[in-house]
Amino acid sequence: MTEEAVPPGTPSRLAAALVEAQGRVLSVRKGSRNKFHNYQYVSAEDMLKTCTPALAACGLTLVRLSCRIVGQPYVVDVPGGQGRPARPTTCLPLRSRFRVIHSSGESMDFESDMPAVLEAGRGPDKAVLGTQTEQLSYALRDLLLVARGDETSVSDREDRDEGPAQREPMSPGQMVQHLESLNLADVSPGQLGAWCGSLGRPHPGAMSREQQEQMLQYLRSEKGAAALRAFIADPEPQAPPQAPPQAPPQAPPQAPPQINLHLSDNAVGEGPVKNDTVSSDAVGDLVALASKLRVVKQANPERFAAACKQADISDPDAFHKAGAGKLATLAAMLEVA
Repeated sequence: MTEEAVPPGTPSRLAAALVEAQGRVLSVRKGSRNKFHNYQYVSAEDMLKTCTPALAACGLTLVRLSCRIVGQPYVVDVPGGQGRPARPTTCLPLRSRFRVIHSSGESMDFESDMPAVLEAGRGPDKAVLGTQTEQLSYALRDLLLVARGDETSVSDREDRDEGPAQREPMSPGQMVQHLESLNLADVSPGQLGAWCGSLGRPHPGAMSREQQEQMLQYLRSEKGAAALRAFIADPEPQAPPQAPPQAPPQAPPQAPPQINLHLSDNAVGEGPVKNDTVSSDAVGDLVALASKLRVVKQANPERFAAACKQADISDPDAFHKAGAGKLATLAAMLEVA
């Protein structure tokens, strides 16, 4: 903070009021905590709540006359934490002009310079507004000479991106208190752990704080509380006995249909044929013909039965026992080549 030179003959009423106000404020309680970097600090709100009544009691007030960016933005390298490289960060030089006024009309002006840091997810508007708040806090601290105590100042704090602070898991006592608030005081830690194990989750004592809070959030719902109660009532439900699976019955193997051709009958256009004079090619042709006729029989049994009657085959199911001549006649009637 840069103060303007106070000309000789500064009214004593303003000076006396400042001395009195400084005597009213010795320190400010650190009522806020930075959860990201995990440290306690005095916020601007804490400073205002303590210093404003002291100034008012002495007839003093502090106002900001102006705030502007002076000079050009500049870039600094902020060291990264956890092995990450340093990251370039843009800063805007910000200057605020303050005036402390006494009820008599006497006043004194001073200025405060502080960079507005443009961090990830924090645009210029938020950076400037945040810096203005910090400037006001430090202006009050410097004006009333508020003791820093054991607080880490901005200049002494290490600029490292430490990541979000890890909260400690709940102790068994804290867990019991939460269960009592959920009307689950009769649930023992062992039952709770067994229930978590049945869900494939670790024991609550081995969970992280976030996992514990997720579990308690589930138990706050009717579904979660009912699931825990049901598990306690029957921790290992027995499934009804089941008969061993039986293999489906298998049909006995069927022998391929036997085609018994009687070649003693007259073939179409030929005289009597004896079995011992039939060539293998002729037998193969008759077997193939019988197979084709069987397909027609299965596809249209009524038509097949009518054709058998006309071909003088008394039993359609035994058509293959008819002579070669009757088979040829049947094939011709059914248009089977």
